[in-house]
Amino acid sequence: MRKVCSKTADWIFVLMLIVPGSVLTAEDPPSAQDQAAREAQPVAATPVPPALRQALASSLSEATSIGAKAIPTPPTGSWGIVSEGDGGGGIFRDSDSEAEAWLGSDSYGVQGFGSVGGGYFKDSDSTGYAKVGWGNYGINAYGSTAGGYFSGSGNNGNAYVGHGNIGISAFGLDKGIDAYGAAMGGYFGDLDGTGYARVGYGDRGIEAYGSEMGGYFKDSTSSGYAYVGYGASGIEAYGYTTGGHFKNTAGSAYPSYAKVAHLDIGIDAFGKSIGGSFDSNQGRGIVAYGYTMGGYFENSAGSGYAHVADGHYGIRAFGSTAGGQFWASDGSGWADVGHGNYGIEAHGSAAGGYFWDTDTSDWALVANSSYKINGTGSMNFVQNHPYDPSSVIVYAAPEGDEVATYTRGTARLAEGEAKVPLGATFKWVTNPDIGLTVHLTPVGDPCVLYVVEKTTNEIMVRSRDGFDCAFDYMVYGLRIGFEESSIVQEKKQESYIPSMTDHRQLYEHRPDLKSYNSLERFKGMHHAISPKARLDLSRAHALRDAIIEFDPAVHELPRPPGHERTPVDHLASEEAQRGAARAHERVRATRGDRDRRLAPDHSGLSAEIPVDDDGNVYATSFRPSSQDLASLVDVSEEVKPGDVLVIDRSSVGMMRRGAESHDAGVVGVVTAEAGVVLGTQPIVASADGTAAEASHRVAVALAGVVSCKVDAGYGAIWPGDLLVTSPTPGHAMRTDAPLPGTMLGKALEPLEEGTGRIKILVMLR
Repeated sequence: MRKVCSKTADWIFVLMLIVPGSVLTAEDPPSAQDQAAREAQPVAATPVPPALRQALASSLSEATSIGAKAIPTPPTGSWGIVSEGDGGGGIFRDSDSEAEAWLGSDSYGVQGFGSVGGGYFKDSDSTGYAKVGWGNYGINAYGSTAGGYFSGSGNNGNAYVGHGNIGISAFGLDKGIDAYGAAMGGYFGDLDGTGYARVGYGDRGIEAYGSEMGGYFKDSTSSGYAYVGYGASGIEAYGYTTGGHFKNTAGSAYPSYAKVAHLDIGIDAFGKSIGGSFDSNQGRGIVAYGYTMGGYFENSAGSGYAHVADGHYGIRAFGSTAGGQFWASDGSGWADVGHGNYGIEAHGSAAGGYFWDTDTSDWALVANSSYKINGTGSMNFVQNHPYDPSSVIVYAAPEGDEVATYTRGTARLAEGEAKVPLGATFKWVTNPDIGLTVHLTPVGDPCVLYVVEKTTNEIMVRSRDGFDCAFDYMVYGLRIGFEESSIVQEKKQESYIPSMTDHRQLYEHRPDLKSYNSLERFKGMHHAISPKARLDLSRAHALRDAIIEFDPAVHELPRPPGHERTPVDHLASEEAQRGAARAHERVRATRGDRDRRLAPDHSGLSAEIPVDDDGNVYATSFRPSSQDLASLVDVSEEVKPGDVLVIDRSSVGMMRRGAESHDAGVVGVVTAEAGVVLGTQPIVASADGTAAEASHRVAVALAGVVSCKVDAGYGAIWPGDLLVTSPTPGHAMRTDAPLPGTMLGKALEPLEEGTGRIKILVMLR
């Protein structure tokens, strides 16, 4: 069609040249003036060659679908030229057939084709122009203000394209740009392809990427801005008042919102129900920092609020009912802190409270079963020393195999007899039928006394010889209702003798205080009675060893009844914090009084390494990347990282994999990347005379954190469990009571069944 129309247009042009004044179609007759002018001017007949006449006739027949209507000048209608046809209004092309345009063709007003572009439009001063159908672009437009400008019919929305340094600058009361596409609504990218955004892409409103960040947003005054997808941060936001402000849309009656990095507060949150709710299974629910405090939380009524990490306090909380309330997830236990006139008011299905000292293993259950306080240790009171301002007196309460009551006093016999009323309240708390015991002590004169009758109301005392004398008395009884308290019970948790380390350390610091304890007092009594006799304490030591005194380096920490262990690797979390802190530290040279030189092949370090001419290194600290201290040892068999090694008693100086339980020859765990390695690999001559490293020497972790092979077939392993060698070659297993010299270390990760590798803390004992 295009070729036919082009030839037709050529012949039409030729026909108009060789037949002056002719028109193809005259729908409107010429005016009388035009007709007279034509008749007055003679027309010279120009002969037409036969070949041209035949070609012209053929072209005219092909052009029958193209109409033309020439309007005389001045025109009688509103158009200078009107052209009509079944195929189109007209076709225009250049002389070399590289460009052409169809007018009124099919359903299009103009269709343009060209070797460079479909169309080219420019204003009179060339400050703005557009190329249509140019290369791979639909429209390629340029202008002194913008490449393109689009506006809605009501001028409520407009967009500049290629506006200054901006790809698209859109404004609108309704919509600046409304775009749709099969793949996405829009795609925007910079010139070098380092930043781009997909708009309306799949299920995402905007998906943005950039070499620096995914997106950057800022208000018109630059007082608030946010980086999105910035480095390791999802959103990094800044603002004059807050870094971020979030609010719900449920209504204005009880709005809830949170301000992040609000003035001096890390998080400032308000809500009808609670200020904030957080959940995490990674060990930390919230990590927040602030110049004044880590976080501030307040309810919408202002009647309850909490400061988190405020000054030297972890949490400072205030409320009209209580400072804080804490609940177990199943509702079986809760505690009110700062409740009325109480510091803590605690409730629980097992006990009101559970307290323990991780250094000594001393624990106490408060309001547990029938006990006010139940636990290890002793009941003590403390008072200031009356004459030594640097000391206090610590007394222990009597303890026995019963819940006892007592009353005491002084009385005198009259005619050899005394009826002594007991304390008025004694009868209300003491069993009247069993358990009454009376102690009598004459005062002043010797007197033989005995009890004639005893009740919880009174006692009757007589002297054997009928003498009258004064005496002191003490009456013990059983507390009513507690007669069936069990003395020997099934073990629910370890109840060691609390560690006496604190007391022993006190005596090292203050040896003068040691003489006041019961052991030294009884030693003194024994020496006074039998100066030459040795005090035998072997039975006491045997009994103490059978009960076991707690050693934090050996024994597992106690847990409250029913409390299951949770395998959380706190050590890994703390190490991550320390690693983050180390990332901000700089290498420092601190020994200014020593000769320094750069270490070989370390010229890129940020500071000089202080090394003297003898190769000695001087530094404030050494911080290796790994967490273990290892030594190179010789092995008598092939071993791999994670294997537990013991002394090979059949090969002097050699080590091998452990293959029996509780092996006292345990030496450590084979490590592949030790932080510090003691010793060197010896150089030995190979068979061909060349030098080679000995292959039987490996690094064994003697202390620190290392990956170790373990076997849970001898008991599930949890963090904190003690480990010894197992019958499985090269593997460790858990133990509850390691024999002296057999302990390898403590588990830092769990393994409930089978064999595997976990991190352990190597601590040979």
